Amino acid sequence: MKLLNYTLFLLCVILASCSSEEKKPVVTSDDRFELVPYPEKYAKDKPATDTNEIPKKDTSLVTSDIDSNERIKFWNDYVVPILKQEREKVISSIDFPLEGEWAYMIGLKKTGIEATRSEFIENYDKLFNHDFMNALSKQSYKDLYLDNGVSNISFGVGKSTGDYEGSVILKYIQVDSIYKLRFIQGAGGNFYSE
Repeated sequence: MKLLNYTLFLLCVILASCSSEEKKPVVTSDDRFELVPYPEKYAKDKPATDTNEIPKKDTSLVTSDIDSNERIKFWNDYVVPILKQEREKVISSIDFPLEGEWAYMIGLKKTGIEATRSEFIENYDKLFNHDFMNALSKQSYKDLYLDNGVSNISFGVGKSTGDYEGSVILKYIQVDSIYKLRFIQGAGGNFYSE
């Protein structure tokens, strides 16, 4: 009898502990989100206009390290020559050996560091091909990415063929107040694949 009482007691404890477990809510497509008003204690943080609109993307983190005039100057000095196909000016702004996957991406079967300046010049049109130029022409100085203050500035172009997406990123490093192209790197699929 003691064993039966003990078993019943244990069974009751188990059942009681199972029923007190919180149930997780079930989310359905009928669930709606509700706009919750600002609590009064956070009133100082409340925006001047309280709307239900999604705020615009904050670009202050991207642009705070360099003002627009410096961005425009960089764009005009380093990107516009690429667009105008000023080959000598572009090549003079490169710090060889050029790092990154650029050589492999255009079919040289070597790393960027292994490739020579001559190989870069011979393959200039493969790197800055029609797809690259077309994508770059749709950008502006506002598309520059700043890293580590003003000492690193980069930009990229991308394309999608439906089967894959690929991009090319050019990264300039500031050396003695002059920017030098130091990296041409791929991201995703090979930008130069047909």
